[in-house]
Amino acid sequence: FVTLFLMKKWQSWMCIGAVLQDGNLLGYHGWGIFEEIDGIWGLYEATLSIPPMYPEGYPEIDPDDTEWKVGDVTYQAFAKFKRKEYYESSEEEMFAQYLNLRFKIKETRKKYEALQRAWHTPVKPLKKLGILSKLRWRC
Repeated sequence: FVTLFLMKKWQSWMCIGAVLQDGNLLGYHGWGIFEEIDGIWGLYEATLSIPPMYPEGYPEIDPDDTEWKVGDVTYQAFAKFKRKEYYESSEEEMFAQYLNLRFKIKETRKKYEALQRAWHTPVKPLKKLGILSKLRWRC
């Protein structure tokens, strides 16, 4: 979606980082941040089954921060990038560590349940898709 925002000439970044609730790590995630037409920045969550109404459904954020709250969920970016720019928010090489994490640490049912509550709409990974989706969340 960041590419689509950039094609529309909107400033935007792809972020990768942790999703937390009350300081507890729920998993890792990717999301977009974008500058709206009026200069206000918003956070874009691509896993939502039903996108929020624009613009009021997207939380206003400061793009220079590395943490943003939606309800009781905190998005904590350790990297943000677009076509020709890349920034990490710490010197601990978190992105390299992230790449080495197992899928089950990054993708958790708790994370998606918290996102669903925070945005007040279903999220795609929790839709009932059959037996394979049940196997995905068995842990």
